[in-house]
Amino acid sequence: MLKILTSRNVHSCFLRNGFSKALTCPLLSRTYCRMNTLSNTKLITKKSNNFKLIQLRHLRNQNELSKSYLGWKLYLFILCMGGTFCTLAYFINVALEDRYQTMQNMANVGSADIGGPFELINTKTGKLMTDKDFLGQWTLVYFGFTKCPDVCPSELDKIVKAIDVLDQTPSIVVRDEDDEYEEDKDVTVKLSITESIKKWFIMKIDKIQGYNQFGPLKITPIFITVDPERDNCQVINEYLAEFSNKFVGLTTDTPETIKKIAKAYRIYYSPGMKDADNDYIVDHSIISFLMSPNGEFINFYSQRINYIDMAESIRRNINVYNSQDHSNVALQQSVTREVKDILAKKSLYRCILMNIQDVELCLISNHVKNADVKSDYQEFITLHGDSTEPLYILFHCDTYWLFIMYIPETSSVRHKMLYAGTRSTLKREINESIKEYNVYSKKDLEFSAYRNYSDSTIPPPLTQAEISLQEVNHQTTMLMNQKLVSVSSGAIEFPIDDILSTNIKSFNKSKYNYLRMKIKDERFVFDCHKKIDFDQLINQYDQDEPRYHLFNIPSENKIVFIYTLPESGCKIKDRMIYASSRSAIVNYIKKFDVEIFKNIEVDGPDGLNITNILQEINPQNYHREEVIFEKAKMPGRRTRKKM
Repeated sequence: MLKILTSRNVHSCFLRNGFSKALTCPLLSRTYCRMNTLSNTKLITKKSNNFKLIQLRHLRNQNELSKSYLGWKLYLFILCMGGTFCTLAYFINVALEDRYQTMQNMANVGSADIGGPFELINTKTGKLMTDKDFLGQWTLVYFGFTKCPDVCPSELDKIVKAIDVLDQTPSIVVRDEDDEYEEDKDVTVKLSITESIKKWFIMKIDKIQGYNQFGPLKITPIFITVDPERDNCQVINEYLAEFSNKFVGLTTDTPETIKKIAKAYRIYYSPGMKDADNDYIVDHSIISFLMSPNGEFINFYSQRINYIDMAESIRRNINVYNSQDHSNVALQQSVTREVKDILAKKSLYRCILMNIQDVELCLISNHVKNADVKSDYQEFITLHGDSTEPLYILFHCDTYWLFIMYIPETSSVRHKMLYAGTRSTLKREINESIKEYNVYSKKDLEFSAYRNYSDSTIPPPLTQAEISLQEVNHQTTMLMNQKLVSVSSGAIEFPIDDILSTNIKSFNKSKYNYLRMKIKDERFVFDCHKKIDFDQLINQYDQDEPRYHLFNIPSENKIVFIYTLPESGCKIKDRMIYASSRSAIVNYIKKFDVEIFKNIEVDGPDGLNITNILQEINPQNYHREEVIFEKAKMPGRRTRKKM
């Protein structure tokens, strides 16, 4: 039986016999070779396994690197998208704020009392034009004169460019062939990327809100001269032809007409002193007024705004205006002459019937008194109960006028809104206290239905206690009206002395250029009046008590209201009374058509000298001298002391 040799037996044999003797044995020799081959095979296998492990580790590192690279790109993409969304959110917020601010400005500015009726000469046709001729179109009104050296040309050029942006049709400028000029290549609006994005969001928001604002907007520019003595029709036509043929030039033969119009538009203008060549410059306000199709003031634009911002503001104001309901003023100027004549003689008639035809208030019929109120009512009014069209009925009930608005239930929604919106316009034309009665069916139009309505609106009779209380309230009101002091809108209002009223009228007629007023016994009273020079104004200062002064500056032709306070010795009560009553006396003076250019408060005699007054009324012409101080020396460099 062959003994199986193990590695331990072979090893012990090698140790006992030695390596050389052990190899002489065939069995041991073969066993050793097999063992050596087996160990080499194991070593190779181990090395191959280590190589595979290295490969796996390398592949794992490559995967990790690729994953980290993809993660960095993902983070960068998320960051860019987040920044984009934040930018879009910012512009949406800005657009919404602009829309809200525009709505607020429309609510505030639209109620200003600027503008009014006028009658001027159209320089192109030579015929008279009134404000009614511009109804139904947007207008941009500018006051200027043709001899203006630089301001008016730049403003008119800005208006032309703004209108070109709005209507998207360039103006046709008429020039001579020999004139050399550089074409305006800046008609197209060039906006930055930020402004373009902002405008795009405003467009989207306006589209959502239903504003059709990117269509052409037609604006009629109007040029009204403030120098009618030199600006005749030919001169204005030649002047406006240098800018655009869209301008409508207006002038007049009487300077007083321009003065009234300028006052209605709150425009200041003053001709300067004439030189040796009889030439002069007119100082005037530099403002353009945007007026609605109904003649309402919408907004104004000063010299600081550029034509791009002006066009954008006009466009947005028009869109906001169009989104509102203006049916109440739609017929404000569209009342036929026949209706006005009948209403002027309404005391001769018993019944007047009117309706709206083609956006005009027209007369249907008028009837004189035939019998008593009930019979005439049934004859003139009840018969119209079968009418399917709305009606305005004015009926005289002997002691009062009855205003009936008859709108059948079968009328269209447009008619109902139109008649309800224009009711106040007709009431203003009537110009008399009336009783209103709104009717929506034939049954309510009968006389018995009106009587029931009238009786239900009459208040019940007063009891004896209520009558006594009413008499006490009436007596209290009478006593309060006789009081010398009343507080209104944060100001103290005193009664005006008759002598003071007479002197204010004389001052307005230029009988003298200085008027002094004071408060005495809780009344506004007259103190003195004179015709003085500018340098004598300082002598009118009162060292003891406050005073009110009206002074017409001879060189400037401007009226200033001056409130003077003594430097010392004045009671606090007097100071409070004069300060609180200043606005009341100013408002009263303005009722006499006295145009106060500036309100000035002075607390010492030096405030009444020529320099200070002129600096108050013309601050742009007076500048304080700048004091130049020597620049301070820099501190020396500190060095370490040597020990």
